[in-house]
Amino acid sequence: MINLLATPSVCVIDDEPSEYQHILSALNQLHIGCIHIKGDTTEGLPDRPFDGLRLVFTDLYLSSATTGKNMASHTANVFRRIVSPESAPLVVVIWSKHIEEKASEGIDADKTESDLFVEAIYEADSAYKGRLIIVKMPKPTSADKDEWMQGLKGQLNDALNGMSGTHALWVWESLVRRATVQVGAILTSAINSIGDSGRDGEIDKGLRSTLRKLILAQSGEMEVLPNADPRHLYVALTQLLSDKMENSQAHSSLDIEPLLRVEGDDTAISEAEKNQINGAFLSSEAYAGIPYPHGTIYRLEKYEVFEALFGADSLKFLSDMYKKGNPFDNQEWLKSVEIILVEISPACDIAQGKRRNAILMAGLLMRGEHHKKLEKSASICSLPKFQLRWGSNSELPEDIVLGFCSLYKSTVNASKEHPSLTPWFRLREAPTSHLRNWYSSHSSRIGFVSL
Repeated sequence: MINLLATPSVCVIDDEPSEYQHILSALNQLHIGCIHIKGDTTEGLPDRPFDGLRLVFTDLYLSSATTGKNMASHTANVFRRIVSPESAPLVVVIWSKHIEEKASEGIDADKTESDLFVEAIYEADSAYKGRLIIVKMPKPTSADKDEWMQGLKGQLNDALNGMSGTHALWVWESLVRRATVQVGAILTSAINSIGDSGRDGEIDKGLRSTLRKLILAQSGEMEVLPNADPRHLYVALTQLLSDKMENSQAHSSLDIEPLLRVEGDDTAISEAEKNQINGAFLSSEAYAGIPYPHGTIYRLEKYEVFEALFGADSLKFLSDMYKKGNPFDNQEWLKSVEIILVEISPACDIAQGKRRNAILMAGLLMRGEHHKKLEKSASICSLPKFQLRWGSNSELPEDIVLGFCSLYKSTVNASKEHPSLTPWFRLREAPTSHLRNWYSSHSSRIGFVSL
C-alpha cells in the first residue's frame, strides 16, 4: 500500500555530500519534497524509473574515474535508470562546474561535456527526444551556506523564467494535488457521525461508509453488489475533484497572458497535433467489465450479421452513406474503410441495471480522406478526425474519422454480447452523448403535409 505514495516530482542526482546537502536544504526551504540518488555506481538504483518526475538536478561527474564520452555514458545510464521517458515535459538541470568544458580529445573535442551527456541520453533511449527541457546551471561556489542557497534559488528562477507552458502545467498539477487533499478532507468528515472519531479504526470505518454511499449513488443500486464496477467510485470521486478544481481560488496563480500572446504563426495547430489531442478527448480503451458498455465501438466479424441486425445488407448501407458512384469494390477503399457499430444507450440506464436491450447504430471508420465522400444528409453524422490508438490495421497510430447513420439502428439483448461483434475501443461520454442526442432528435422529428 505504501507504494501508492511513491510519486516524487523532483530528483537530485549528485555524489558530492558537500554540495547535494545544500541543494536538499534549499529545496526544503522552498517546501519542495524530493528524492536524492548519488549515482556514483549503478548499484542501489531504483528497480524501475520514476514516472512522475517534473524537475531533475544532475551533476555531470558522478564517478571520478570517467571523463568525456565515458563520463557521459555513465551519467546517462544512471539517468535512464532513474527517469522514465514517460515523464514529460521534464526540466533537466545539468548542475555542474564543468558544463562548458570542452571534451579533451578526439572527434568530440569541439563539444562540451554537457553536450556529450545530452547526446548520450538520446542515444540510450530515443523516447526522451521532444520531452526534455535542458537547462545548464553552474553550482554556486560561495562557502557561506545561506548565500549559497540564495544563489541556488536565484539561478533556478532565472533558468525557468520564460517557460510559461511548463509553468502552466505545473500550476495545474499543483491545483489537482490541492483539490485531492480537499476531497479527502470532505470524505474524512464522515467519521464525525460515527461515535468516538479518535479511536483506532474509526477514521477508516467512516471512509468506507462514505465511499460505499458514493458507489450506491453513482450506480443507482440499493446495495453494493460483490461484482460492482469500480468505475462507479472513480467517477464519483472525479466529480468531487472537478468541483474543487473549478471553484479553487488558486486559479489566480496561473498567468495565461504569455500563453495567449501571438508569436508569428504560433497559434496554428498541426494536423498531427490536433488528431493526437482529439484522440484523448474523444476515445478510450474498450472496457470489458459488462456486456455492451455505452460508447463502445464494435467490429463485425461476419458481414451477414449486419443484415440480420438492420434489415439491409452492407452494400445498401454503403450506398446510403456515400455519394453515388463510389467504387465499393476498390481494394484500396476496402482497406481504408470498415463498417462499425456503436452502443448509445443512456449511461444511467446501464449504471442502474435498468437496460434490457443495448442500442446499436451502424457507422463507418474511415482512414485517409474517405470521409470527404460521405453523403450530405441529416441522417448522417460524423465526429472530428482523431488518432486511433488501439488494434488498427497498422502497428502505428493512424488518423481516422467516424461517421454514423441514424437510419441503421437496432436493439439486441444486453445480457450477452453477440459472438460476431468484437469490442474495439470506446468513445468517451461527451461524444457518445452527442451521438445519442443527435439520433434522438432525428428519430423524433415530426413530418407534416402543407401546400
